[in-house]
Amino acid sequence: MKKRILYWMLTIAVGLTAQRYVPFPTENAQWNVFYASQRDFSPMDTTLLQYSLQGDTIINGKTYSKFCQNIGTIDNPMYKGIGGIREQDRRIYYWGPGYTTNYNTQSYDFEYLLYDFSKQLGDTVWISEHLKYVIAGIDSVKIGDEYRRRYQIPGPFLTARDSFDYIIEGIGSVKEGLLGSITDVTTCIGCNQEWRFVCFSRDGETVYKNPEFKNCNSTDKSDPIIDGVNNPVKVPSITVSPNPITKCGTIKWDTSDYDLHSVIVITDMLGKCVKTINPQGKTEELISNTDMRPGIYFIHPLTTNNRNCTVKMILQ
Repeated sequence: MKKRILYWMLTIAVGLTAQRYVPFPTENAQWNVFYASQRDFSPMDTTLLQYSLQGDTIINGKTYSKFCQNIGTIDNPMYKGIGGIREQDRRIYYWGPGYTTNYNTQSYDFEYLLYDFSKQLGDTVWISEHLKYVIAGIDSVKIGDEYRRRYQIPGPFLTARDSFDYIIEGIGSVKEGLLGSITDVTTCIGCNQEWRFVCFSRDGETVYKNPEFKNCNSTDKSDPIIDGVNNPVKVPSITVSPNPITKCGTIKWDTSDYDLHSVIVITDMLGKCVKTINPQGKTEELISNTDMRPGIYFIHPLTTNNRNCTVKMILQ
């Protein structure tokens, strides 16, 4: 039996090693992203962000695929160049803003390492001097008629409803989207934001779509997940204010979303649990930089009657 298991593991390892690498696109590619924002407790505004590659550009002496955003409509697109993407030794570099940065007024003098497809299980990828993630798992996913490597990383970078994000060769993140890892977090009271990868397309054809959405060019969500009694599964509420936290902040939640067996877990970038909170009998928990070291953390409300989610928290 042990020999069979060993043979099975070696077969998978050899298969992953021999699998053909799918490089990042350099043209005729588009990424669509759902983006929602809220200010002063107003209703959430939603929009579909569309990014594509349009020719080449030179930035600081290096050649990039010109990264553009559609500032027009789906039927009448108007593409504005906002940055560039390049690949070198299976590393994907990006120069430009995140989802929320005003690229008309902001200047950039450095590039991010969005992905490193040369890394192996357990390796760390440094996006910038202060941002990083760890490869927690590697497998393959079939897209079209070919298999591509898929990398699992713990804790999406913001309000994704999963405990993991997934990065696919030739596409990038299929939870947070291309720029989720470098997008700044809103810090004002009464503000909120969320972004989700919708789809990736080549030559006008959908290659990979997030099943949460009905189609590639819409922010309409698919039918909600249904439980055993045909009720939509509710995502537990939880917020952090301010975020980033400079000295002290507050994690708040609605007690109606949590039952007797619920727990709120805070993990670091490596997925290590650093704090657990019992949400029963209270609606908030104070967090300070005297209790936890500065860094990026992820809050996971774990319940038995709700769909779980993950919220990013930055402690400075």
